[in-house]
Amino acid sequence: MSNAPIECEHLSDGNCEILSLIASQAINAKQDTCQACLSCSRPKRLNEHNISLLPEDKIEAAIESMELGGSSIGDDLSKIFGVLIKKKEGCGCSGTQDAMNAMTLDQVKNQKEQIIHKIHKTAVKMGVPWGETAIRMAINAVILKRSIFDR
Repeated sequence: MSNAPIECEHLSDGNCEILSLIASQAINAKQDTCQACLSCSRPKRLNEHNISLLPEDKIEAAIESMELGGSSIGDDLSKIFGVLIKKKEGCGCSGTQDAMNAMTLDQVKNQKEQIIHKIHKTAVKMGVPWGETAIRMAINAVILKRSIFDR
């Protein structure tokens, strides 16, 4: 990880203005999260890297504001969890995203606790600050959104 100063117009006094606006409170930006945010496919906006810095009670509303609408729930969740659920290059296993893409919404609901545990285990291994409660809230928000709009 580089210790070079982060250059982002949304970084002010060590806080991420994007997240601070969403949370209605100052959200301290972490250097590794800023670097990941700037290098991802959704830089300088709410994405799978910076959403984990939000207080748990703000995550559901943040997900509601994200442009989801992927072809399946796995695609939607990949916009939130990113590398935590995508298939790794050179790995013979199917990624969590691919597995969820093959599931119905009811199957995801029934296997939610196993999915939460798997994502959390990957987050811990990768040093990404996603707790089980936050993961549960994110998955519940996407399930709810899909339940309402996929009828």
